[in-house]
Order: sequence, then structure tokens, then C-alpha cells
Amino acid sequence: MTELDELVRKLHSPKASVRYEACELLRVSATLSPEAVLALQATLEDQDSNVREAATNALATHGAPIAKPLAVSPPPALAPAEAPSPKRRIPNWLIALVVGLGIALTSTPGRIRDFTDPNNPTIDRFIVMQYGLEGAILRHILIDAVVFGLIAFILLAIFRRAPKPKQ
Repeated sequence: MTELDELVRKLHSPKASVRYEACELLRVSATLSPEAVLALQATLEDQDSNVREAATNALATHGAPIAKPLAVSPPPALAPAEAPSPKRRIPNWLIALVVGLGIALTSTPGRIRDFTDPNNPTIDRFIVMQYGLEGAILRHILIDAVVFGLIAFILLAIFRRAPKPKQ
């Protein structure tokens, strides 16, 4: 019996200290036989954490895989293919609402500038006098949101039609 075989036999000892010492000696050995690699891989499930760590270090030192080889079993039978679930579409009205509000809110800084400019000869001055600055801004946001939302809704209705079911 070779020294390597003796160390592999010690990996099955009931004493954790003997198993740990065998792992350390296998770690510093020149080479590992396939039987030693399998025994060290089995030791990875040892109840003592020091022995598991020593076995891991021994395998890593020699570049051996730090896992047991998996038993090859036949693949399970495939289930019959299910029909794919239909993709959920975002409703056109929701997209139109978001687009309308987005455009209305991005134009708000320009509206505020128009409302507060004393040299602005447009009707904006009269709207500010009638509703106040906050009311005039809110009025324009709502009007812009409705107008741009309707435009977006119409365009979506034209260009984004539901796909016809395949027969």
C-alpha cells in the first residue's frame, strides 16, 4: 500500500484530527491520484468544518474540481408546449394621457415666462388678471394636456391597431 493510499484510507477515520491531517498531507503531496481526488471530494461533506476546509484547500492546491462529479441521469420528459400567453398592451388612452401631460408640463416654463413678462402684448396678461398666476398656469397645463392627449390618442388609434388573431 502506497503512502497516498494510506492517506486516502485515513480520510475515512472516525477521528476528525486524523481526517484533517490526511487532508493537509494530501494538499502538500506532489500529485493526487483519481482515487484521492474522489475521496477528498467526498470529504467536502464531512461533519467537521476544519476537515471540509482542509479538503477544499487540498483540491484547490492541485487544481482538482471542488465538487463531486454529478451522476448523469436522463432528462425528464418534456411537458407539452403551452400556448404563449398574450402580451399585455398598454391602453391607448393611458399612453395619450402620459404624452399629453408630458408635453404640457415641458411647456410650462415658457408659459410662466410669458405670463410674468410685462411687455408681452398677448392675451396671457388678461388671463393672469382673471385667474391669477397659479390659475393661469394650471389652465394652460390642462388645456395643453387635453389637446396634445387627444392628438396622441388619434395617432395611436390610427397607427397602433391590435394585431389580428392568426387562424
